[in-house]
Amino acid sequence: MKKMKKVLATCLAALAMGSALGLSACGEKKDITVYMPDGAPALAFASVMAADKPDDGVTYRVVDASAITSKISANDMSDNADLCVLPVNVASKRLGSGDDYQMLGLVTQGNMYLISSKNVSDVEDLSTLKGQTIGLAQIANVPGLTLKAALNRNEVAWAELKEGTEAAADKVNLKGLANNASIDGSLPYYLAAEPFVTTITSGGKFRLVGDLQSLYNGAASENVGYPQAVLVAKRSFLKTNQKWTGELLKQLSTSNSWLEKASAQEIYLAVVRHFEDPTHKPTFNQGTLTNECISRCGIAFDYAKDCSARVDAFLAELTKVNPNMASAVEEDFYWLG
Repeated sequence: MKKMKKVLATCLAALAMGSALGLSACGEKKDITVYMPDGAPALAFASVMAADKPDDGVTYRVVDASAITSKISANDMSDNADLCVLPVNVASKRLGSGDDYQMLGLVTQGNMYLISSKNVSDVEDLSTLKGQTIGLAQIANVPGLTLKAALNRNEVAWAELKEGTEAAADKVNLKGLANNASIDGSLPYYLAAEPFVTTITSGGKFRLVGDLQSLYNGAASENVGYPQAVLVAKRSFLKTNQKWTGELLKQLSTSNSWLEKASAQEIYLAVVRHFEDPTHKPTFNQGTLTNECISRCGIAFDYAKDCSARVDAFLAELTKVNPNMASAVEEDFYWLG
């Protein structure tokens, strides 16, 4: 059983010192669970986890991206996470009614980049990729959905390159990979996410040649990014924990300031100390956790009430790509507290 929160006097003293997050839940739920996938979402929570204390009644856990959906999928709601970071398409398909969970806000807004080991020009317009092949892991999930949506909105034809088929000269050819370990340089381009991008390009073989966040919006647009990872919370939890939730969102909205000042070691330890599986290998290391890497992770918190229209529009694009992997959401999906 998790330890109970400290008494009210301790809470008030800690609040005065600026550590309101873990302690402002005094009088509210005492065993809060927060789950997030490794990578950019975990970095977005690094400041919160760095201040985490074993007796504050809040448990943060970082898991492999492939396991995050299981944290909101148990038949018994009491076994599910109170709060969880999910890809926006997964949240839309599983929680879009707003009956069990509501979206609190965006956590990340795009962290995918094109890399290459070939002598190619930087990609400034997606149309220049016609006839080329891009390899990417998770072609049916967020990476593939987003790249296809970007190509669609820029009116660039694409095709999935299946086994035994030849690349089309008039389309961008997308080849699914088993995982990031399959990025071997045999193809002209690959799509990968930060912080893995910095890790693989630091070896010298690959270099970054395109920013999908800018390419998605188009060369003429000043906008950068798209809704990617969202934070959701149980509707039942929100009814009695609004104060604590508000403090959490406040801290998440300033997480970039903390990341800019913290050392790579502080950030790294804040995340890895919260791995649910201590044997899990992180997607980044202290040597590659640079300011440039973090700035490319797309960490930018946006309250649900302020970004619902953007999320709706993006989900419409993803649904057009594959209605089995994304869907429209109800108004109740967005928490307006």
